[in-house]
Amino acid sequence: MAIWYSGDARALGWIVSWSAIERANPVPILLHMFVHESVVHLSLNVAALLLLSAPLIAQLGRPPASWVRYLYLFIGSGVCGALAFLALNMNHEVSMLGSSGAIFGLLGAIARIHPLTGMAVSVRSRRTWLVTKFFLQNHFVLFILAVFVAVTTGQITLLAWEAHLGGLLFGFLAAPAFLARP
Repeated sequence: MAIWYSGDARALGWIVSWSAIERANPVPILLHMFVHESVVHLSLNVAALLLLSAPLIAQLGRPPASWVRYLYLFIGSGVCGALAFLALNMNHEVSMLGSSGAIFGLLGAIARIHPLTGMAVSVRSRRTWLVTKFFLQNHFVLFILAVFVAVTTGQITLLAWEAHLGGLLFGFLAAPAFLARP
């Protein structure tokens, strides 16, 4: 589900930014999830997809309906991540790409689905607290990694936490709507 971006000029049209929106180009809102900045960025997202996808698809019902529900969750989370990024970044120079927002949406969906019953859990459950804690710990680790990369390579790596948060909220709030009906 991911394409590596290595300075390919064609992929520049897939980057989410206010500049792209002002050029009347809504395409990045959908396509940014399939382009990544580097092999490391791509590898991290693929690893997360490998860990999250199978358990979530198993909870969404029987194939092929579960696959369709999964894609709706993935794309909806990615779109909401892009919209949250835009809403919280009015700077026209700031841009983002990658499937991290969509991946955090999958994490949010997993948090709302009980692993044994397959039923939606309450927003005010222990699982909710654990996912919130994981989100904060994960971003602390990502921040430390970004500082490490900046110190060792001299290149600044930015983190689109706004897209992560937007995707997580969508997946968390929308997951019950995508569960298979008994």
